[in-house]
Amino acid sequence: MNSFKGNISFFKGWLNFSSLKVLELLPAKARHNFFEILKLYIKLYIVQAEKQTMMPQAV
Repeated sequence: MNSFKGNISFFKGWLNFSSLKVLELLPAKARHNFFEILKLYIKLYIVQAEKQTMMPQAV
């Protein structure tokens, strides 16, 4: 769970003020598509992280 918090702070840093200003200049549909893709990417990352934690460790 600790690495998940680190990843959230990464996304917050990545979507800093200047990035949000650039997104405001995009047409509404492009902005919507960007956030949909970002949400899917985050979900995929979470699923992959959960799969890694569920894998049995080789002894």
